[in-house]
Amino acid sequence: MERLSKNIGLLALKDFTWEMQGNKAKVKSVSLGEGIIDFDLFFRSIKKFGIVAPITFHVEYPLLKENEKNLSFIKKQKIVTSELKKDVGFIKKPFLNIN
Repeated sequence: MERLSKNIGLLALKDFTWEMQGNKAKVKSVSLGEGIIDFDLFFRSIKKFGIVAPITFHVEYPLLKENEKNLSFIKKQKIVTSELKKDVGFIKKPFLNIN
C-alpha cells in the first residue's frame, strides 16, 4: 500500500469470509466487519500513508433474510436502510477520532 499510496484515487470496501461447498472453499460476501478483512490495519494504513480518496462500499451480500423477502415494500425498505446505515457507520467510525 505504501508504494501505491500516491496513486490511489478511490477506496472500494467490501468484506468476505470463506464458505465450504462440498470440498471447495467459496467466497461468501458479508457485511463490513463480519468477515476476515483486517479493517483496523487497513484504516491505520490509510492514515499512516496520508491517503485521501473517496470511499465506496460494495454490497454483495443479501440485505434481506429469506424470511423477510415476503414482507411489504416499506418493511423491506426499512430493513435494507438499516443494514446500509450499519455499513456506513462502520466506515465512518475510524475517521471520527482522527486528529
